Amino acid sequence: MSYGGIVVVIVTVFFIVILLIRVLYDPYAFASKGEYGEHLILEAILKLSPDNKILQNLYIPIRNGSTEIDVVWVSRKGIFVFESKNYGGWIFGSENSEQWMQIIYDDRRQFYNPIKQNNTHIYALRRIISKDVNYYNIVVFSNRCEIKEMNIKSNKIFVLNYYYLYTIIEEIWNSSEDVLDDSDVDGIYNLLSKYKAENVDPDVIEEHNRYVQSKAQLSE
Repeated sequence: MSYGGIVVVIVTVFFIVILLIRVLYDPYAFASKGEYGEHLILEAILKLSPDNKILQNLYIPIRNGSTEIDVVWVSRKGIFVFESKNYGGWIFGSENSEQWMQIIYDDRRQFYNPIKQNNTHIYALRRIISKDVNYYNIVVFSNRCEIKEMNIKSNKIFVLNYYYLYTIIEEIWNSSEDVLDDSDVDGIYNLLSKYKAENVDPDVIEEHNRYVQSKAQLSE
């Protein structure tokens, strides 16, 4: 075998080994960015307490169809509603503005205020959960981005990087009174479970995905 052939074999073997290491030691290596962000949210919640009622990818009915919620944590302290944003760059926004700004070098892109997006999720949940309960609106951005400017006044709204999530939910947990007992938590969890993706009519999910894609095209 020629010297060039040996080099090619060595390089190929090297990349195969790296690939195997990623698969064996990082089960999320090939997950989508959205799935990885949701995994980090779950990791923070479970670190606080392994006995938690967590739901992912709920399709909650609203007037014009359905809205998808990334992660919902039903707890004795209330209901934590998470919106995961795997964005890079600099992020600028405020609680009440309609659009936020992402800046990556000279590229500027506006996107819909995720606090308002999550407020829609919370409104949908309130319509099907009759019990009066605290809701926490938590928007979590990738550690790859820097939240440069954020104006928030409400004490139940949080915008942060994944890196700070555990600290924030721990602070909320330690400083808040219980508003639900275990029976309430189980009841709400069971109620919401029927809206999990695997329990929802596939046509509902398909219609929701078409709506999201159409909005994305309009914003381009």
